[in-house]
Amino acid sequence: MIHKLLRPLCFILGFIITATVVLSALTFSTPDPYTDAYQRAIVRQYDNFRKMGSGKLVFIGNSSLSFGLNLDQMEQLSGRPCAILGNHAGTGLPYTIEMSKSNLQSGDIVVLEFASQKVDTIGTQLLLSGVGKRVDMLKFVSSSQMGTLIRDYPQYFSKTLNYARKGNYNASGSYSLSAYDWRGNMTYPRVGCEIPEPFSEEVAKTYTWKRYSTEYNLEFIQYLNAYNTWCLSQDVKLLITVSNYLDEAVISSPKEIKAADEVLAAMLDAPLISSSLNYIYTREYTYNAIAHCNTKGAQKRTAQIWADMVEYGVQSGKK
Repeated sequence: MIHKLLRPLCFILGFIITATVVLSALTFSTPDPYTDAYQRAIVRQYDNFRKMGSGKLVFIGNSSLSFGLNLDQMEQLSGRPCAILGNHAGTGLPYTIEMSKSNLQSGDIVVLEFASQKVDTIGTQLLLSGVGKRVDMLKFVSSSQMGTLIRDYPQYFSKTLNYARKGNYNASGSYSLSAYDWRGNMTYPRVGCEIPEPFSEEVAKTYTWKRYSTEYNLEFIQYLNAYNTWCLSQDVKLLITVSNYLDEAVISSPKEIKAADEVLAAMLDAPLISSSLNYIYTREYTYNAIAHCNTKGAQKRTAQIWADMVEYGVQSGKK
């Protein structure tokens, strides 16, 4: 019986090791045209995070968190060192969650921005162009994600060579590495709202509507609950917050939004500390996507997240 179980396990392990070696070799032998791409901020985030000690606040999320969190402000409010992991939904939350396990220590607090997705979600182009030649960061790719990475690698390889021939990836503004500081925290000044108005059906074809639903991916919820169990075993506290959205793009009623939060809170083992109703923003705080804050919006959202943490019982580290 044991031998029957070992064979598939050895095959999977061998596949992962072989795939990692092949990807590493190809990555090192390929020109890197993404040196100023915004997704490269994940390397700065990881390098900053892995050097930090205990007692830190770690924020995990997608681009809405990248655009909507001000680390300097959060450190002033909380009196604690802060780190951020993640800058695009396409990379997949599981990847950054696994990354967080590399340096979470007793007394740390993780605040995760919830986004319903699949456990095997991973964007090959985003991830590989993000980590570049830092193949050590591929160790956070799970076995369920590795298959997709291998399948999509030829397309990534082709795009990479094409960018290299044309003179590197075209990065500018908030979508460039220069928009981030050494911690992978966005510092690029984002003024006003770039979304056309009014928010019509035609505009929604590009910027999308936001509908709150009570249906969540059960496998992903189970994954988050397992992560919460892991955090508790490390004396780490996991808290869940929500994303912000432009009010004009939201097509759910307050009753539907509240119901969605209630269902989610009941499914999660970690506490949902934020109310989605409080994170529906006007254009005054929105930038270039329905879930992206401008600089003023990031300040507002940072203060709100900290207020939610305080209401839950998190104490300031200020002396």
